[in-house]
Amino acid sequence: MIYIKVSDDVVKKRQAIISNIVEIRLEKGLSQTQLAKLTGMHRSNICRIESGRQNISIDTLITIFDALGKSILIELIDK
Repeated sequence: MIYIKVSDDVVKKRQAIISNIVEIRLEKGLSQTQLAKLTGMHRSNICRIESGRQNISIDTLITIFDALGKSILIELIDK
């Protein structure tokens, strides 16, 4: 089995994305159950995503933000 260490920087960036999901969901007055229904996912998956226990694919990220009425843009910038 191969283990890949995730840097603190990656964790911080992931947490920022998760915070955006939670913030937008709450601003729209949606529960995790309601968001799950909008995305076709189980509430337990939304819970794991929002708690940072589940790494999500780009497709899932797009699906969640679409359900929240937001578009996602990934911008590549030089460091």
